[in-house]
Amino acid sequence: MRGLKKILFGIAIILIGGFFMIDPNSSLGGWGELVCFVVGISFGVSGLKSDE
Repeated sequence: MRGLKKILFGIAIILIGGFFMIDPNSSLGGWGELVCFVVGISFGVSGLKSDE
């Protein structure tokens, strides 16, 4: 169950980064979106690798 929570949390972070990319008033400069994407992917992968 904990792995599923990590996967869903990773998807949520990826979606938040996507909303930053869509927003024309975003001042993250491209790096914030990239960080959100990488963090979301890492949470998803760690959720897939968990044994629980």
